[in-house]
Amino acid sequence: MGAASVLGPEDLFEGFPETLTIYQAVKQAVSVLGESSVRVTKSQVAFRRRAGFAFVWRPGQYISNAVPAVLSIALPHEVVSDRFQGGCASRPQCVDAPH
Repeated sequence: MGAASVLGPEDLFEGFPETLTIYQAVKQAVSVLGESSVRVTKSQVAFRRRAGFAFVWRPGQYISNAVPAVLSIALPHEVVSDRFQGGCASRPQCVDAPH
């Protein structure tokens, strides 16, 4: 699927109903935060204000993985919580949280 052929989240997650359901739940949760836009690329759906702050993507698109979707959240600081599987700082290094 080329980038030009991706029209919306439904197209990106076509054939993966569980992933689409997770995206829709994230969309509903994000809607209570106020106005945001959605940008779809060939690999993810990004929720944006001035910059992307939440991203839904399907790991099975790249590796053999049964997880239907991953939600990545951009935060200005590290959050240590058992509710998160891992964390990664875009600069300067990656941080692994407890699994």
